[in-house]
Amino acid sequence: MNVDTTRVLAVSDVKGLLSIINDTLSAYEYPTSSIFSALSHCAIVSFLIGKHGALSDIESESVQVFRQLNDFAHDSKEDEWFVHWSKRLVDLVRERKLTQE
Repeated sequence: MNVDTTRVLAVSDVKGLLSIINDTLSAYEYPTSSIFSALSHCAIVSFLIGKHGALSDIESESVQVFRQLNDFAHDSKEDEWFVHWSKRLVDLVRERKLTQE
């Protein structure tokens, strides 16, 4: 039996994570997609551990949270920056995969 264990974040949690990521990203003079990825990952994993303690599959959980942030940002003019960086990150990952093949 497959049970969906996706945690749905409260809007306040989503806004808080987006704010932390944006504030930290803004501290870099020349942010890159890799920096965005690392900052997002650290913020999300720290949030999950702080909120839920040790998780058996933190990587999977963090991907789900990232998707929720992205979905929220798509509907928020104020958070379009996150969508922009997410697209750049996807392009970077695709490019790396192509060069590895």
